[in-house]
Amino acid sequence: MIGIAKTRYCPDIGLDLVGNYRGDDYASRGENDPLCAKALVVSDSKGNKVALLTVDICKLFRESVMMMRTYISSKTDIKPENILIHATHTHSGPSSDINAPKGIEYLKRAADAVIIANKQLKPSILTVGSSTENRVSFNRRLKCSDGTTHMCWEKLPSNYVIRPLGPVDPELITLSVEQQENSVSILVNFGCHATTLTSNNWLYSADYPGYISEALKKIKGEEFITLFFNGCCGNVTQVDYKVGFLNTFQECQRIGYMLGVAAVDAMNNQLVVDSEIISVSKEMVPLKRIQITNDQLEWAKQAMKRVEKEGMPPLQPDGRPDAEFAVNWIRM
Repeated sequence: MIGIAKTRYCPDIGLDLVGNYRGDDYASRGENDPLCAKALVVSDSKGNKVALLTVDICKLFRESVMMMRTYISSKTDIKPENILIHATHTHSGPSSDINAPKGIEYLKRAADAVIIANKQLKPSILTVGSSTENRVSFNRRLKCSDGTTHMCWEKLPSNYVIRPLGPVDPELITLSVEQQENSVSILVNFGCHATTLTSNNWLYSADYPGYISEALKKIKGEEFITLFFNGCCGNVTQVDYKVGFLNTFQECQRIGYMLGVAAVDAMNNQLVVDSEIISVSKEMVPLKRIQITNDQLEWAKQAMKRVEKEGMPPLQPDGRPDAEFAVNWIRM
């Protein structure tokens, strides 16, 4: 039994866009395309339930996820630990901080998708597919001829870059839902930063994941719901250093439509999931913290002294100001 639903969580215009670095002006001016939350709730014959919720937002704080899980659980029979909440990683959405202006309000509206989906459980067939699309994602770290590493958005001399310094994962995985002999929804998993829109955009946008949904609606119908779950994309972005940074809505659409076609290809090569029992697992993975050297600590202290005297220091190649590193390194 599966239920599917989506909500537009509609943050107020004027809230800061999260994910861009451009001085002091981050306030949104409007909406290019809707920011949505999409949910898939699955129930088995033993009464087990899980919920998958994906939100068009850059990142989700731990406290925000805890709040949303508690809110959903209070209005459903789904255990908080059985609710997975995912950020698509669009850099053109609001903060997910529950202390941000009206943060709790729009995060609850996003969580409402699970509550609605839980009321719409129907007998369903699940199928899994996969395909490959290797033309839209690139590793942003570049190995250069002098032995240094640079980033794909830097202006570099021709013939200076040898090759990208790291891999990408071109596999696209789908989980499709069929109800009453009709294909009604798909979960798409692909790893690539949703950073097509950066410093020249002031409008809310789901970025390319929103255009994957648009493409599949054109193929499957307006009621078809696409849930996008981003993969491991730490240094994987949409920027081909040989072409440059094309930060336009047309580029969002190009990437989204290409991945939409890849999703259809995956759907044409699907295998039916024949198990009727849900299994839920969780693993907490210990990670080592970065160790700050004495030299780095001294640099951080000097950087903060410069901030006090001169204001914000020059930007790092990745667009983040020195002061941000300095504050974190001193704290660590």
